[in-house]
Amino acid sequence: IRAYITTPNGILYSPAFSYANQALNLVMDTRIDLFSDTAIVDIIVAGMISGLLPGDTVEMAGFCWNQSEEAPRIDDGVSEWVSVGAIGKDTIFRDTIPKLKAGNDFNVRAFAVYNGNKFYSENTSIFTGDAWKRKTPFPGTPRWEAVAFELEGKIYYGTGAEDWAIDTVNGESKDIKVGKGVLGDFWCYDPIADPCDWPDDSCEPWSEVNPAFPGAPRRLAVAFSMGGYGYVGMGVDADEQILRDFYRFHPNQGWEPIDSFPQPYEGAVSFVIGNTAYVGFGRRLNPSSPSSYYGKFYRYDTLSKVWEPQADLSQSFDSEFRGPRRNRATAFTIGGKAYVGFGRNSRDSTNTRGAYFYSDFYEFNAETNTWREVSGLEGGSRRQGACGFSIGKYGYIVGGDRIFPVQDWWRYDPEKDQWSIIEYSSAMAVRTNASVAVVGREAYVIGGKINDRTIGSSIWVYYPAE
Repeated sequence: IRAYITTPNGILYSPAFSYANQALNLVMDTRIDLFSDTAIVDIIVAGMISGLLPGDTVEMAGFCWNQSEEAPRIDDGVSEWVSVGAIGKDTIFRDTIPKLKAGNDFNVRAFAVYNGNKFYSENTSIFTGDAWKRKTPFPGTPRWEAVAFELEGKIYYGTGAEDWAIDTVNGESKDIKVGKGVLGDFWCYDPIADPCDWPDDSCEPWSEVNPAFPGAPRRLAVAFSMGGYGYVGMGVDADEQILRDFYRFHPNQGWEPIDSFPQPYEGAVSFVIGNTAYVGFGRRLNPSSPSSYYGKFYRYDTLSKVWEPQADLSQSFDSEFRGPRRNRATAFTIGGKAYVGFGRNSRDSTNTRGAYFYSDFYEFNAETNTWREVSGLEGGSRRQGACGFSIGKYGYIVGGDRIFPVQDWWRYDPEKDQWSIIEYSSAMAVRTNASVAVVGREAYVIGGKINDRTIGSSIWVYYPAE
């Protein structure tokens, strides 16, 4: 008897198991078939029995599974199992292991009952990854265009813009902002304190950060963590003024101002390589003239504690970036290199008509201070405001919009320079200008604009397949 499991990295085989009564072959194939918005995973399993002699019958065959330290058995009182019934000839049999929780490890074995004896394949461990699980919602004001960063295994989430609503004014329906419009509060989310899966609301993993963020309330700011500190700066205030102030945060020391950014940007993008942070792209609003988009990047390291000019992505290649200027781009880092792309530009002062969305992508090598264009998404996948993050050797983008939110998510493999679309949980993927932070090997996506009238407060955690 030998089991095998199909994974994203190929097929894994268990050691062979044999017995003297008869040459009965039992093979198992297990794969993740789907996952849903409730973070329940169904595993499709298939087995094959061969070597039966005419007239022989396997009284029962199927699959068993558990989450204990011992390999599953159908008679241990702990494991669950499914059976396809009796089998009287060499054949392939299939079944479904239903409703497994996403993001968990399971032991799975094929079994067969023959001549009253129970036979099992070697234990195979599977992880129900490539799946999203919804966690305890954010208790503060729902928002989009906010920021998030990770420190000491916790996520800090704040700033952003409130919801829009439709109200009736003089008998006509008009859009109005509700509440304060632009926000400046920060909250801390502790994943360890949140074993609950939505809609279980018995956990309390959220707490408001005190002391409060000292800067003006803002949206479209930029944030990153480096050297044990979180950094937040720039953005747009309630009066539509573009900001360039910057602050750093430590859980035990609170907030303190640092060197202001050289230019006032909104919708910039950031990434960190080693002890150096890079911030670039963005837009400066000017009501009297077309919007100004930037391609220049600046760097900030923990030694100099000042912003220094870096490559301008709008001029040439080599040490400068040739791609078009933009804001609301997406970035992530893999293996000491940064990957930046997507976003938008606009050719008029309203930033609506003439808007152009990008699908190109670029790699930055900090050691050589050079940019090069890599594979982007197909033209129909252009977007702004997507969440970007990396786990292990892959980068990911989730959501974004082309005026209206898009409904997909992608994985990027830098070794192959290749994008692959991944099956998605629709309730999670349909959002734009959400916030994301990675804790260990799990990515947390918070808030964002869900549709034309709804701003979310949900938080979803992504478990990679490996």
